[in-house]
Amino acid sequence: MKAAMRRRFVPSHYYRDLHLKLQSLKQGTKSIEEYHKEMEITMIRANVEEDREATMARFICGLNREIANVVELQHYVEIEDVVHMAMKVERQLKRGGRSSSKHEAAGSSNWKSKWSPTPKQEEKPTSRPKEEKNYDQTI
Repeated sequence: MKAAMRRRFVPSHYYRDLHLKLQSLKQGTKSIEEYHKEMEITMIRANVEEDREATMARFICGLNREIANVVELQHYVEIEDVVHMAMKVERQLKRGGRSSSKHEAAGSSNWKSKWSPTPKQEEKPTSRPKEEKNYDQTI
C-alpha cells in the first residue's frame, strides 16, 4: 500500500533531487545546528543509509572552511562528537572575532594618544657622530 502511494503521488525526480541536495549541501550562513539538522532530514527523506565514517566525511566537507580545518585535525567515532566539536569551534570563532577587534581598536588608539616622547628621546646624542668621524679618519 505504501509503495503504491509513493508511485502514485511522489514524482519520479523527487529522490534524485533529494540526492542532489544532499551532495551539494553546504553550511554557508547557517549555524552548525541548522546545517546538521538539514543534513539529517535530507538523509532521512532520501532513505540514505551510509557508513558513519561517510556521514562524518559528508558533514565535515560541507562545513565552512575555517571550522572544517580545525575539526579535521581531531579523530571522531560518532557524528555527534563531530557536531559538538564544530559547535565549539563556531562559538570560539564568533567570540574571538568580536573580542579581538575590540581590543585592537581600543589598544591602538589608547597607547598612541597617551604616549608622548620625553625631551631626552627627542634630543640627538652629540657624542656618537664625533666617534664615527674619528673612526672614519683613522682608516
